[in-house]
Amino acid sequence: MTTLDALGISAGRLLTTVKTEPPAQRQKGVMVKDVAELVDVLKKKGLI
Repeated sequence: MTTLDALGISAGRLLTTVKTEPPAQRQKGVMVKDVAELVDVLKKKGLI
């Protein structure tokens, strides 16, 4: 097996973390009674 040093390759760090932020808070969802109502809501929103 050939080592990285023998190939002249450096295994240094390639990425640096600059900043992290939590994701935006999600909006409250819609409560439905059954699957039929869910499908109706999704159709009205144009999602299906």
